[in-house]
Amino acid sequence: MPNKHYHIHLICAPEDQVAMQDGLALFMENRAFLTRDLSQGDHESASYSRRCIDKCDYVVMLVGDSYGKLNNTGVSQLHLSYIYAKTKSKPLLILLKLRNETANPSRQLLDFLGMIERDNSDAIYYYDEDVHMQTFIEPAYRKFIKEHGTAVGWTRQSETDDKAKLGNIGGYTGKLAKIGKKSNIIKNSMAIDADTDFADIIGKPEHIDEPIVLSFTTDAYQGGNLSEVELSASLSWREILQSVRHFSEPFSLHVLRQKINELLNAQALALVQEIARAVHAVSRTQVTDKDFQILQIQLIKMGWLRVVKDDDGKQELLTLTSKAKRLL
Repeated sequence: MPNKHYHIHLICAPEDQVAMQDGLALFMENRAFLTRDLSQGDHESASYSRRCIDKCDYVVMLVGDSYGKLNNTGVSQLHLSYIYAKTKSKPLLILLKLRNETANPSRQLLDFLGMIERDNSDAIYYYDEDVHMQTFIEPAYRKFIKEHGTAVGWTRQSETDDKAKLGNIGGYTGKLAKIGKKSNIIKNSMAIDADTDFADIIGKPEHIDEPIVLSFTTDAYQGGNLSEVELSASLSWREILQSVRHFSEPFSLHVLRQKINELLNAQALALVQEIARAVHAVSRTQVTDKDFQILQIQLIKMGWLRVVKDDDGKQELLTLTSKAKRLL
């Protein structure tokens, strides 16, 4: 195997499968720089996981007997990190513990495992509780890197101060840049056909309260300075549908996007202040084009929104379906 190191992020329930996590850390010692989800389950920990997934080359997910600690919306960081990694199209190696007859998993864990197995049947490796993880993972890792080994890789010497040139807010060096010209054009037609494979990147949601992680940009104000920051936030499908529920139907794609931007803007300041406490205001919060396209397609594929034509038959509009209205 080439002597190349990668940044790998481990998605896991930190309190579960500790011996297996240790085995993975030992295996990766001379192969990768390993980060992992944190145990607190708060906004700061969630933000850390998103930043690690953004920066990493590959993702490994370890799921054992626990769904993980729930946040205030009833979803675990394990679940949120998985959704975010899928949204970002990160190469994903999944390790699932085999169920034994005496196990009594929670309904949330069973539903989560069912979703994983439906979406990733060719990237899953099953282990039992007596496995020696360092031995078990080696052939799977070799195959995984062979199939996905296009990443540049990571070495300590390659780290430079170039990121600082992008700008700095309160010491945070990340996806920051001076404001330039931005496109505010929102097309009034569906940008992607609902049958395209692109719509399957994150899989169909199982229920209306399931979270979706959306990337967005916002303008952050600190003193007299203004910088654009790219972040991510979690919304539920219910929140999204409720936001357009009281609009006259049919409504435009512009209205849907505007309401999503408002939902994201409600979280934006708190998320920015987690990494830059001196920021005192945000504005112009906008969901990314790619994530908005995925979202609109999923709403249609789930039968919650329906595409209709305007009176002239030229513009495509949206309307809530009776199925969605019954769920709200």
